[in-house]
Amino acid sequence: MTKKITLFGRIPSKKNSKRFLWKGGKQYLVPSEAHEAWWTEHMYKLKKHQPPSPIEECQKIEFSFYMPDNRKTDLDNKASSILDLLKDCLIIKDDAWQITGDVLLYPMGIDRENPRCEVVISY
Repeated sequence: MTKKITLFGRIPSKKNSKRFLWKGGKQYLVPSEAHEAWWTEHMYKLKKHQPPSPIEECQKIEFSFYMPDNRKTDLDNKASSILDLLKDCLIIKDDAWQITGDVLLYPMGIDRENPRCEVVISY
């Protein structure tokens, strides 16, 4: 079986541009505002793709990235953001290698009009 999901727009890295927040006298490291906005928007959109229960074992997950511009970017950071989102949406049980299977990243070039990442989960 396969599940296909398309995430539109620029995918921000969860690892880069972190910020510090203070709460109750303690300092916390949190993702950037851009990542939080992206995460919130896509959590809502991915609810329609949520299976009855999270996928417990994938054969592979393929990411095809269509970039908005020629800016240097790390595909692995973007894939990590998406894997965390898939886990948080309960589409996959976890983003550990025992669950994800092969993780394949494909840079598909620039699409200024329709930047996106097409995700195919084979299970």
